[in-house]
Amino acid sequence: MKKLFSSILFLLLIGLGGVAFAEEGNSTSLTDDEKIYLLDAGHTAEEIESLPVEVAKQLVKEKAVITDKGSEIVEFIEGVNT
Repeated sequence: MKKLFSSILFLLLIGLGGVAFAEEGNSTSLTDDEKIYLLDAGHTAEEIESLPVEVAKQLVKEKAVITDKGSEIVEFIEGVNT
């Protein structure tokens, strides 16, 4: 009887572990729609790949966009008139 109970408990724990792993697998990558949204919002593909998945999903959820288009680098050379 004790072996039967232990076997059932073992199988139950293995089953719960499999379910937890399957749920984790759903959130480990971005969907194509999420990637497209982030690209349209101003992120580069490199930025999207380097962002943690949770952060990227939160940006999509909050409809975040990049409003800063970057800065322009200006070099001043003395003695040159243009």
